[in-house]
Order: sequence, then structure tokens, then C-alpha cells
Amino acid sequence: MVYEIKRYGEEVLKRIAKEVELNEINDEFRKFLDDMVETMYETDGVGLAAPQVGVSKRVFVCDDGNGVVRKVINPIVVPLTEETQEFEEGCLSVPGIYKKVERPKRVLLKYLNENGEEVEEIAENFFSCCSTT
Repeated sequence: MVYEIKRYGEEVLKRIAKEVELNEINDEFRKFLDDMVETMYETDGVGLAAPQVGVSKRVFVCDDGNGVVRKVINPIVVPLTEETQEFEEGCLSVPGIYKKVERPKRVLLKYLNENGEEVEEIAENFFSCCSTT
């Protein structure tokens, strides 16, 4: 299922997204994550957050630039360097606008995966950019 992308100014994008509880991670939630991935690719995105499809939860999906998809629940991002990198970025919720954005070159990304398992990984280069948006 491909979701409608919420646009800048819509209420769901103004709210602070809520943490996902472990008991919420079930087959229905995993289907939601799969649908988010489908929506991301169908709309030519490289990342998509749950609020962008109308769900105010701390979840995003992204393609790390090498075709590897991450389904990230309750992310915690810790910069590991003061070194930064600049990428031209856009946002599916603000179509047609692109800007160079400076972000940490290397971060520690802590999150739950689609099975509710804790994951810690180093995100570098393009994946670091996707993880810190």
C-alpha cells in the first residue's frame, strides 16, 4: 500500500512524534513498515518518517545509498565526530525545494528493528545523512 505524503503545514508534521512501545511491534506494525518502504520508493525518496504518512510515531525507513533498507524505530543519534559533510537534500513533505545541508559525517545510531531487537550501528557518509534528518 502506498500512503499519501503529508505536506508542510499539516498538523501531524507539527507534533512531537511518540515513542513506539515494544508491544506495538507486531505483524500489523511490520506491514506498516513495509508499506512505508514501498511509499518511499514509489515517491522517489531515500528516507521517510512515519509522520510524513500521518502516523505520529518515532519511526523512519531509509535506503543507505547501497540498496540496504533500514526500518528504524525509536532512533537515538549520537554524533561521533565534529567533522561534517554537505549534501543537497529535499523532503517529500516539501516538494520541489532542495538545499545543501551540513550534517555530522559519522554518527552512532541506536534503534529497535522491525523485530523489536536493539541495534547499534555506525552510520557514515550518505547513511549518516539519512539517519540525522
